[in-house]
Amino acid sequence: MSNKKEFRLAEQWKKLLLIPILVFVVGLGCMLGFGLTGNGALNLASDLNGGTVIDVTVGTAMTEENRDDVVGIATDLLDELGFAVTEDIRAAGEIGTEAAGFTIIGRVTAGEGQTRDEAVEAFNSGLIGSVDEGTGLRNQIYNYLTEHASEGQTVNRMNITVHSYQAEGSLPWQQVLFFGLTVLIAALVAGIYLWIRFEFLTGLFVFLDLLIDLILTVCLTAVFRVQVSAWSLGALAAAAACSFLGTVVIFDRIRENSRRLRLQELSPSALVNVSAAQTAPRTLLSAVVLAVMAAVAGILGGSAVLSFMLVVIIGIAVSVFTSLCLTPSLWARAQERRRNRNKEQKLFHEFKRKEKPAQETAAE
Repeated sequence: MSNKKEFRLAEQWKKLLLIPILVFVVGLGCMLGFGLTGNGALNLASDLNGGTVIDVTVGTAMTEENRDDVVGIATDLLDELGFAVTEDIRAAGEIGTEAAGFTIIGRVTAGEGQTRDEAVEAFNSGLIGSVDEGTGLRNQIYNYLTEHASEGQTVNRMNITVHSYQAEGSLPWQQVLFFGLTVLIAALVAGIYLWIRFEFLTGLFVFLDLLIDLILTVCLTAVFRVQVSAWSLGALAAAAACSFLGTVVIFDRIRENSRRLRLQELSPSALVNVSAAQTAPRTLLSAVVLAVMAAVAGILGGSAVLSFMLVVIIGIAVSVFTSLCLTPSLWARAQERRRNRNKEQKLFHEFKRKEKPAQETAAE
């Protein structure tokens, strides 16, 4: 029973509850701040929020040797114009053909003191530029290719085109709301299942645990500006599944210990401390393995997979905290309050039962 003395988790429920409250406040503040500046409360990818697509065609003047320099000219200018690249730059056409070029997807961000419309107008003006001054993306690419053209090579300005347009998100918000409703129903079903398997209070806390996980994961993605795409919805579902599994494991251990240690009459807090100490190594090891696998997949899979895996890693970290620390501690606190309330009611009824004969005797 050394775990009971060494691992005192349930008694720290106030401090544990303070952590998600702070994360929620900071996340909400970040979302409001980014939203008011016109950059979006969340860093949504183009499949959710659309974005500005810039198709650049260079033609036969683009080679394998100068491609990186041409792309660098484009990204440097776009950065100066307040354009945030949100996805990997994609090659377009084959090198050496008239269709050779690249595509850049991102969003125009508003600077300090700028409105969204003013930022877009300034971006379009800077993107077009002036031929006489050599400004604008097309003119800068043409000037670079002309200066670095090999002997006898001519660069046709007409072959260089820059086409910018606004793309709408391919995933309707109705589907996002449907996903949220689906997750809510799944959390409710999970709570009902644990209500039947354990008790009503346990099912209620598991339902709240899943909701807290989703809220905290979204808040942390807002704080760290992790790109949220359609893939991220699947990441949220995976994180919710990890949370549900971890919560079931520790509450199952709590039930086993409550039966095995019944003669010792442990308090709910002591029971949670013992159970958390027993399940912590396995839960933490599983979380670390999953996080490492997600990190490796994200690094090797490119930006699209990376954003998905970052949400998975954040969700795993949140689920470990809530399922292992927060939810059992709050459950223990609720159980103790219910016990104390039942004891008070029992004492009150006993007092009334003893008081009644005394009053009858005094009346006689």
